[in-house]
Amino acid sequence: MHGMHTLVANLYLLWLEKTCAFFYNSHTDDCEAWEFKKPPLQLTGETVCSTLTLACKKRSYLHYVSECY
Repeated sequence: MHGMHTLVANLYLLWLEKTCAFFYNSHTDDCEAWEFKKPPLQLTGETVCSTLTLACKKRSYLHYVSECY
């Protein structure tokens, strides 16, 4: 197994701000919006990143993370 590698994904950071991060996954052609705080139900989709996902072909991923490292 030593020396054998499998490409899982390449994530490209396209946008970053205090409320979210927006990534493009070149392996699956998906866009991912990582929201840093889960919004209340009536405010779903209010960040810039959630708006940017509308331009993606595949946008089935929405993650909620407390911090982005």
